[in-house]
Amino acid sequence: MIEQSFFKDFPFFIILAVLSVLSGLAIKLLASALGITKLQRHALLLDELIGQILSRKSFLKTFIRICVWNIAISFIIICSGAISLGVLPAVWAFLNLGLFFPNIELFRLYVYPWLEEAANILSTALGIWIGQNLHTFLSRFPFFAWIVTGISGLYIISALLETYEMHKA
Repeated sequence: MIEQSFFKDFPFFIILAVLSVLSGLAIKLLASALGITKLQRHALLLDELIGQILSRKSFLKTFIRICVWNIAISFIIICSGAISLGVLPAVWAFLNLGLFFPNIELFRLYVYPWLEEAANILSTALGIWIGQNLHTFLSRFPFFAWIVTGISGLYIISALLETYEMHKA
């Protein structure tokens, strides 16, 4: 019974996270169509700053930094969902994955953004789900652990691919 209700509920929260991202992207595209480029410059500046923090000459150090960064952000998003009853993950998805996403063209050029964004959306959905189902969280902990393991796996593969692309040149 727990398994069925979890698998009935969780896709709804995934759809909610995707809608949050898509609404942020729609506003970004509308702003760029209207000639408002301040958002794009802000996003590019933040992306460049984070890239300088994470990138190192050593393949292993770069991989570890990217992987730890992504998993730490995911952990914060999931925990913030429990604290804010699911509101903060949805707002984070709207802003960071939608409105301030640096460059949509990355999806055409590389594979790693697909995996990383899938993990981000699953983290957001899990944060929203925990915020809305905190009272039943302990009874559904095994499923939570499997989803967190899957999200971490996506981040690890994404970090490997991203590190490879960074060090390939």
